Amino acid sequence: MTTSLNKMNSLVYVAIAVAAIGLNGCGDSDGDTDSTTGMDTTTTTTTEAATTGTSDASAGPDSEATEVTATTGEPPPPVCGDMMLGEGEECDNGDQNGLDGLCTEDCLEAEVMCGDGILAGDEQCDDGSNNGPDQACTEECQPNVCGDGFQGPGEDCDDGNLDDGDSCNGDCTLPGCGDGIVQDGEDCDLGDGNGDDQACTLACENAECGDNLVGPGEGCDDGNDVDDDACSNDCVPATCGDGVLQGAEECDDGNAENNDECLDTCAPASCGDGYVWEGMETCDDANADNADECTTECMPPSCDDGILSGMEEDVDCGGPDCNSCYGLYQHRWKGQQVINSGIWTKIDAADATIDTRGGPLEIELNIPIVGGGDSACRPTIDGEWAGAAQMLPDSNPWHEGRERTNWNNPNGFRLWKRARVYYDIEAGEHVVGVECRTSSGMLNVGRPESTSVLITREYDGVTNKVYQKVVLTGTNTASTDPYVKLAGSELTFVHDGGDIEVSVNVSIGQGGHAACIPFMDGQPIPSSAQNYANARWSGGLESTYSSWVHWSHSRVYKNITAQTHTFDIRCHNDANTLRINEADMAAVLIARDLDDNAEVYGQGIDNHNNGWNVNNGLDSFWYDMDNYSATVSVTHGNLDVMEWMTYYHVNGGAWVTCRPVIEGQWLGTYAGLNFTSNEEEGVAHQQASNGHYSTWYRRRVYTDIPQGDHVVSLQCLSSGDNWWASAHGQGSLTVRDVQLIGDI
Repeated sequence: MTTSLNKMNSLVYVAIAVAAIGLNGCGDSDGDTDSTTGMDTTTTTTTEAATTGTSDASAGPDSEATEVTATTGEPPPPVCGDMMLGEGEECDNGDQNGLDGLCTEDCLEAEVMCGDGILAGDEQCDDGSNNGPDQACTEECQPNVCGDGFQGPGEDCDDGNLDDGDSCNGDCTLPGCGDGIVQDGEDCDLGDGNGDDQACTLACENAECGDNLVGPGEGCDDGNDVDDDACSNDCVPATCGDGVLQGAEECDDGNAENNDECLDTCAPASCGDGYVWEGMETCDDANADNADECTTECMPPSCDDGILSGMEEDVDCGGPDCNSCYGLYQHRWKGQQVINSGIWTKIDAADATIDTRGGPLEIELNIPIVGGGDSACRPTIDGEWAGAAQMLPDSNPWHEGRERTNWNNPNGFRLWKRARVYYDIEAGEHVVGVECRTSSGMLNVGRPESTSVLITREYDGVTNKVYQKVVLTGTNTASTDPYVKLAGSELTFVHDGGDIEVSVNVSIGQGGHAACIPFMDGQPIPSSAQNYANARWSGGLESTYSSWVHWSHSRVYKNITAQTHTFDIRCHNDANTLRINEADMAAVLIARDLDDNAEVYGQGIDNHNNGWNVNNGLDSFWYDMDNYSATVSVTHGNLDVMEWMTYYHVNGGAWVTCRPVIEGQWLGTYAGLNFTSNEEEGVAHQQASNGHYSTWYRRRVYTDIPQGDHVVSLQCLSSGDNWWASAHGQGSLTVRDVQLIGDI
């Protein structure tokens, strides 16, 4: 078809040329041709319109020189490339000859050949040597297209069809996830719509809870089947308040209440979270300040919460609402220990641990002792004599007092009674104890049936004050009625007014019947409860014939005026020369300035104006001491009981004892202890033979007393007949409601 077109074009070019010759070669206006002239006789000559080489002026400005063909009678030779089909030419396409694949350079019809690089005939492409099944143009000079079975440029595959779902997609791409075609092994394929956060994942799997990808409608997806972690098995994030314990939640009660055991933050309710946990907390101010109205226990401050709270000075003490931080310790023990003469010996059962705030510490002993010669006991702190903290002299064996204990041995028990304040005690935990000594023989310390007592007292120096004078000199007095002052025993201080307790501890001996009492401002201490007359035996008496006696006397005096007072120790004697103390023997005068608001006490006084309370007493019969009765209101549950009384004519090896009672029941039994022997409270003998006098002094703290008002009275008993009690001297029973730090 291409060849026919070329031939037709050649004929057109020839016709045009012939027409041009006919028009320009003859001047006949009719256009007739010489009949005798034919095509074969025509010759062509060329003339110029002007010899000057310029065109005829009538040709116009755009005219050029024109060839003029003159008929010579013979046809001109064919010219290949003139676009005219001449003799011997099969075609002539001008300057396209040899290039268009239709006509050669020789004007012969070209043979169409795929692969020659010339697009000809019915070829749609021809890349020459680059034609091929895997090229853009095939070996048949047809474009390589998807579906022709040949994998051409840009094709991943070509299986000869345009079907999807087989080994090659209809667009000649290899099947794969993301091509938008669901292939075998794929759940889905949304093409560009695939995504790990879409309904179809990048792995062409349908999104589902548990695939570890957060897909549409999921709040989380942790890829596990644990339902109580941060993401549930429904792919819902753990949320505080959903009622399921999940993730970092410590609780989840499914509500937004903050007054129950689980807060709306899914943290357990606790003191300090700022919310009051109903039924468990009284308050919650969300701070760690125990000095305000709500403590770190989420309770208002109290004196038994175990923390330093409110206006307390220390844990559960001090300030306007709580008891004093300075209180009592008591240590009790039973049993007997035998010690040799000549050295201070530790009493093993006496050790007890206390925790003191430091400063002054009063220690009082009440221990049955018998045997030996002259004897004494003293307190220790951490194994050393308590006076060592003040560098007190330790050379004199009788520094802490002296008592003749070998009278009526082995049945002549005495009660070693001694109170003294020791200063400069370091704050902290200490072991308090007792050591004793005797001048000869063997000394029995304690009794199996009797309770020995060691009491320590602290003083705050504000509401609870103590004043003490220690005298290291001696004074002698002959038989005389007036009281004689122990030289150097003056104790002066400013009293704030109110009640005051005064104690005397002094060794006296080798006189007759003797007694010592405290004086104030040169006179017996006045009191609204009892009045001493400056007369013999108003303070009781003790027989001192040929022996040393440690005199202890203590009493509360009421309504003492507020001013500066001077107290001192004074004694008197009815026979021989009484030795009152000696050099390096420490006599002690103690004044305890009681806090009338904080300390509640009752005191019973025997004014010795009605004869002997017990006259010719029977053996082992408890006698009620009628005037020794005290009423006290108990709040702390502890009663500090001090008993003081004169007794007489306890025969031979007999002894006397006394005990505090409530409605006839021993105070210890009332508080839950067992009363196993009449000797429970210790026993004491008179000095020397029948007809001599002695004093009973006993101090002890009883615990677990029910709160409320109680009447405490005194009972006494002797193991012998024909004994006498309470006539000479003003005996007393003082009962105090006290705070006891420890009963050990």
